[in-house]
Amino acid sequence: MTWIPWNTQLRELAKQCQYLQALTLYRQMLRCGSTPNAFSFPFALKSSGSLHLPFSGQQLHCQVIKSGCSPEPFVITSLISMYCKFNSLVNARKNDGNGLPVNSITMLGLIPVLSEPGYISLGMSFHCCCVKLGFNLDFSVANCLLTMYVKCGDIELGRNLFDEMPEKGLITWNAMISGYAQNGLAANVLELYKKWKVPEFVRMLLHLLGFYHLVRTLVLLVLAVSAAVFDCMPVKTVVSWTAIIGGYGMHGYGETTVELFDGMIKSGIQPDGPAFVSVLCACSHAGLTEKGLDYFSEMKMKHRLQPGPEHYSCMVDLLGRAGRLNEALELIKSMQKSSSKEEIYRMVDNLESLVKKLDDCKGNEERRNKEHLLGMGVHSEKLAIVFGLLNSEPGTEIVVIKNLRVCEDCHLFLKGVSKIVDRQLVVRDATRFHHFRDGTCSCKDYW
Repeated sequence: MTWIPWNTQLRELAKQCQYLQALTLYRQMLRCGSTPNAFSFPFALKSSGSLHLPFSGQQLHCQVIKSGCSPEPFVITSLISMYCKFNSLVNARKNDGNGLPVNSITMLGLIPVLSEPGYISLGMSFHCCCVKLGFNLDFSVANCLLTMYVKCGDIELGRNLFDEMPEKGLITWNAMISGYAQNGLAANVLELYKKWKVPEFVRMLLHLLGFYHLVRTLVLLVLAVSAAVFDCMPVKTVVSWTAIIGGYGMHGYGETTVELFDGMIKSGIQPDGPAFVSVLCACSHAGLTEKGLDYFSEMKMKHRLQPGPEHYSCMVDLLGRAGRLNEALELIKSMQKSSSKEEIYRMVDNLESLVKKLDDCKGNEERRNKEHLLGMGVHSEKLAIVFGLLNSEPGTEIVVIKNLRVCEDCHLFLKGVSKIVDRQLVVRDATRFHHFRDGTCSCKDYW
C-alpha cells in the first residue's frame, strides 16, 4: 500500500480527534514498510502533541530529520505546535530557527496552539509579532487571534481586538458572542447581538449553534442569580419567598425547597395557597411523601387555609408516585362537593396513568418495544445530547429543553452518558429540570 491511502486515513482520524487511533495507524504504516512523507508527519505530530506524549514526539522528530522532511514549512509548523503543547519552548524555538518562513500561513498554524489560559503571555507576544509584520491586517489571522483571546479567558483584550478589526465576518461575530456567553456575560451577548446586522437564516443558525453556550449559561445561572437577588432584597414578601421556593422545586432540589419553606415560616411570613402549591409540588417530585403529607395537614389545621383543586392535585400526584393508590383515591373522595367534576375527572385520569406506570401493563411494554425498534428517532433528547456533544468543548454542560416528560429509557441513557463523558447534562421536560452528573440525576429517579 502506498502512502496516499495511509495519509488519507491519518487525516480523517486526526480531523475527528481520534489521536490514539491515528498514532496506531502511523505505527502500522511503518510496520508495513511504507515510508511517511511531509503529508504524513503533521497528522502524527498533532496526535502526539494532543495526547501529551513527549517521548513519542521526540521519536517522530527524529524520523522527520531522517526522512529529509525537516525543511518543509508544514512539518516545521507542526513540530513547533507539538513542542508548545509539551511546554517545551526551547525545542520550539530551535525549530523556529530551522528556516521556517514567517508568514500568515505559519501564524495560522501556531496561534491555535496557544488557545489555553496558561499561554496568554506567549499569545500576546505572537500578537505583537503579527502587528510588527503586518499580519494582523490579514482577516484569517485576526480571527485566529480573537479566538485565542476568547479561549484564554481574556475577554477584554478580545473585545479590544474585535473593535479594532476593520472587517468583521460571521466567524468574527460568532467568536466574540460565544466568548461572552461562555464566560456568563449574557448582557454583553445581547448587546453585541443587537448591533449585528445579519441575514435571518444566519440568526436562525446561531440560535442552534452560536447561542448554545448562552442558553446553557442562562439556565444554569438562573438559580444562582435568583438566590443572589433574593438575598439582597431588603423586604421579602410571601410572593418573593414563593418564587424562590418554586425555582428550586423545578430544578429538583426538594430538600432545599423544604428548608426555604420552613425558613419563610420562621421569619414570620404567613404562607398562602400558591406557596403551598410550590412546596407540595417539590415534595411530590423529590419523593418527600411524609413531608408533603405534613405540609398538607398543617395547611388546614395550623394555617387555616382551605385546600383548592391545585393542592389536591399535588397530593394525588404525591401519593400516586409513592404507590399509595388507596390513599390517593380516599383523598379524591374527601374533596369538597364544590370542586368541579372536570377537576375530579382529571385527577382520576392522572391516577390511572400512575397505576398503569406502576403495573407496567402490556400496552406500555409493547409501546416501549416499538420505540426501541424505531431507534433514537422518537427520543428527541437523545439526538439533542449527541448534537451537543459533537458541537461543544469537552467538559462543558449541555442543556436540552423539551415540552414532553422524559421517558424511562432516555432517563437511564442520560445517566449513563453523563458518567461516560464526565459532563453535566441538564434536561428541562414538561414539569421540571433534570441535572445529570456522574451517572445520577437530581430527581433521584423520582419524577
